[in-house]
Amino acid sequence: MYLTKEEERVLAGEEGWAKAKALEVVVKVGEALGAERLQPIVHAHVSGVSYYNIGEPGRRLLEDLASSGARFSVPTTVNPIGFDLDAPSSLTVAEIDDRLVEGQRAIVRALAFMGARLTFTCTPYYIPDVSGLSRGASVAWGESSAVVYANSVLGLRTNREGGPLALMAAIAGRTYYYYMHVDSERVPRSSYRLEAPEGYVIDSARAGVLGELLATRHRDRNPPMLMARLGVEEFKELAAAVGAAGDLPMVFVPGLTPERPPE
Repeated sequence: MYLTKEEERVLAGEEGWAKAKALEVVVKVGEALGAERLQPIVHAHVSGVSYYNIGEPGRRLLEDLASSGARFSVPTTVNPIGFDLDAPSSLTVAEIDDRLVEGQRAIVRALAFMGARLTFTCTPYYIPDVSGLSRGASVAWGESSAVVYANSVLGLRTNREGGPLALMAAIAGRTYYYYMHVDSERVPRSSYRLEAPEGYVIDSARAGVLGELLATRHRDRNPPMLMARLGVEEFKELAAAVGAAGDLPMVFVPGLTPERPPE
């Protein structure tokens, strides 16, 4: 993989051990995927920050990174946590003991120390300074539904990153130049047209069903083009279903997706 002089300097530890290790992880993943270089990012969204998800190993990783000097190199938002830390007993569907509360608080402290914005949301695109990011900008997002929305509606560029890799990209300020960051990989090569009787409305429920059908039936690596009238709210439901039912990172919808449709 080609690295710039700055990236070589970071990898050599000149900006600290933590940033070097974070960049090393991103480089190793990129090399495994055949990426030719790294891509600077302008934002990261880290998923998997609930103590229920990552437990003690995740807590130790975050605390070790924070104590070793890791800081986020780009604005970074985070996914929801396991429960309301201000009122943990309000969650009546599960028993919250002191161990869980302290574990979750430690995770939040470490994230805050590294510079995360404690948004606790799986819809970071509703945050004004995120929705206002320049079209075509590269980001590193976890949370599959947000990834689909970012690529399809905002015109941002992100692969479907796991929480740990989004975390490392946030520290490094880089991701690997691969797939959704590459122009040619974002161009649809197949399209789907919804045929429906006059007056048929795609509401949120129908959008979810449509998303599942796309996710389970589309087999091409490039994203599908969906010829259907969808509003932003309906697309949000479609994106959630696409993210849950398959591995698509993008759905091209003419009139909604800001990129130029293929001829």
